Amino acid sequence: MYRSTALNKVARADMAAFAGLGIRAVYDLRTEAERTAQPDRLPPGTEYVVVDVLRDSADAAPAQILKVVTDPQAAEEMLGGGKAEPLFERGYREIVSLPSACAAYHRLFSDLTGEKHRPALFHCTTGKDRTGWAAASLLMLLGVSDDLVMKEYLLTNAQLLPAERPLNDHAVSYSGPSVLQWPSLSTQ
Repeated sequence: MYRSTALNKVARADMAAFAGLGIRAVYDLRTEAERTAQPDRLPPGTEYVVVDVLRDSADAAPAQILKVVTDPQAAEEMLGGGKAEPLFERGYREIVSLPSACAAYHRLFSDLTGEKHRPALFHCTTGKDRTGWAAASLLMLLGVSDDLVMKEYLLTNAQLLPAERPLNDHAVSYSGPSVLQWPSLSTQ
């Protein structure tokens, strides 16, 4: 099993290395808008499975992160005036409670029981929230200790957040720190 960020940036030159991993199936947990804006690049013959966790969400807040950090007006409208924390709190609850979330994780976990889908890779846009929850849940289902699950889950802070920092800093430069203070981009 592999977890990843979106696969839209896989360079053609890297496609042979990707194919060399032997990944049979890729599970895309992103929304339709995310998939349309940044379609995955996959080696020929790789099964592509859409498992849209946030399909039933009214606003899919966790999937809006790239939009708000690149669009000052969208950031202010969506997050300004103290709206960020309740919006993302609801959005993170939806990641595990929406009917579409339950169906998506059910499909992912059920498929993984069959050898024809493995090795497999699953991802969302940044590989952190929807993907992080799926990875933690999968590890717990497999009997991995809570301490090791937490350690793996927190690797995102060390490995992904530094890569997001320039984008976050850019967004803060035009919107101010009060708009963009949500847990997904903190360094804690």
